[in-house]
Amino acid sequence: MRRIALPLAFGGLAAAVAAGLALAARPVAPTTGLHGVVTRGPVTPVCRTDVPCDVPVPGFTIAFDRPDAVDFVARRVKTDPQGRYRILLPAGIYTVAMPGRAQFGKASTPRRVSVRSGHLDRIDFHIDTGIR
Repeated sequence: MRRIALPLAFGGLAAAVAAGLALAARPVAPTTGLHGVVTRGPVTPVCRTDVPCDVPVPGFTIAFDRPDAVDFVARRVKTDPQGRYRILLPAGIYTVAMPGRAQFGKASTPRRVSVRSGHLDRIDFHIDTGIR
């Protein structure tokens, strides 16, 4: 009796098509939001070339809000041990609040940020310690 490999070929094709459909059905990773580093400084009265004037701020909370958007709930993110953060946000203009900045300094910049659709933009924040 002669066997034909056609069903196996179709089975392989069906498996490949099913795998392709499964990949297509997976949600695309969102790429709209912000990332960056939070630093504070100066940390010494006189900046030297061998000692950084600004240092990263680990475990720091940043809050993003859109007061003009009725259905938006403010979102928060904490920095990692290197002072880095990453947050996914819908496109729009946000006000930035840093609830813990009083323990690190006087003012933070920037205070308003713009998030572009389809972009993960880098925005670094700096907290002025007031040391001069």
